[in-house]
Amino acid sequence: MAEIDRLAPLARTDADALAQHEYSPEMTDQLVAYRTRLSTESGAKDEYRNAAKAAGVTERAAITEGKNVLRSGVATATNALAARVPPEGETPEITRGVVNDLSTKIGALVSGVGRDSAKLRARLGALKIVLEDPAIATSAPAQIESRRALIAKIDHAVAALPTHAETTKERRQDAKTSADDLDEIDGRAYFNLKLLCKTGRAYFLENGNPTRAAAYQLNNLHAKARKPRAPTETGSGTGGS
Repeated sequence: MAEIDRLAPLARTDADALAQHEYSPEMTDQLVAYRTRLSTESGAKDEYRNAAKAAGVTERAAITEGKNVLRSGVATATNALAARVPPEGETPEITRGVVNDLSTKIGALVSGVGRDSAKLRARLGALKIVLEDPAIATSAPAQIESRRALIAKIDHAVAALPTHAETTKERRQDAKTSADDLDEIDGRAYFNLKLLCKTGRAYFLENGNPTRAAAYQLNNLHAKARKPRAPTETGSGTGGS
């Protein structure tokens, strides 16, 4: 954008000269339009990027909350199974079957889910099924209430995870699209600038004005910081008289 700001006024002034080599005033207008879009869409790109980051933070918070609920639910289910009293008439074989089945289901809930929201949603759904299993139903009023509150938290966590995941995905896609558009505009502007400089140098060198020709360069655009070279030692080493 800085090079467009420097060269566009020059191109306006030299419009007649440049036109002789078919770099038209319309091409200068196009260059200025690219500069406007670069300025505008750079700001939009930053907004999309920041929004994507914010959505990512929200999703990570939802995952953390879901994992905490999962951990609490596993502890509740484990305790409920340990405290289970077989109902009257239940045979030892049936009791062993119930315990083995629920132990397996609870055990499947404890392996790591990392940051995988889909896996976490599945685990929370399976946890809810375990907690609602009649085999570990409770009759104590306080436990009934706490179990209901825990299931409500599971429902909330499951509902939040896909919403946040989809928002993050959409934001990231918006940011990518914005970046792609910006890259295309940047490329077109750069190509236009190269044409302008090539035309300006050619015309003014041909017409004996190297000073003016020197203005049509993109040195500032390609300038790179150079590390200072270490001083070369002289007069050292062997020899001498």
